[in-house]
Amino acid sequence: MLRIGSLLKDVSTRPRVSLPMQALVVRAAAKEAIRRAYSNIPEDVFKKVKPTTFKNGVLTVIAPRLLRVDLQMRSGGLVSAINSAIGKRLVRDLRLRNS
Repeated sequence: MLRIGSLLKDVSTRPRVSLPMQALVVRAAAKEAIRRAYSNIPEDVFKKVKPTTFKNGVLTVIAPRLLRVDLQMRSGGLVSAINSAIGKRLVRDLRLRNS
């Protein structure tokens, strides 16, 4: 089984990566970036945060209403953290939806 770190490194060094693989890596990097940014939230709340789709540079994240508002305020930093983890500027924007 591949670890996310090896996938991220692989994506950042390859010139062409399939769209499904990009989406998988972006969602995993987003989950990790959100986990780091919100290390103090309870696990049951964190489990409700789900990066769902990635298309045309827009990552959709489902989250509880109160957390969604804070995620929106931090979206620029989260986008930067995700792109930094990937090693490429794939994510341009976050779209947040209620869970």
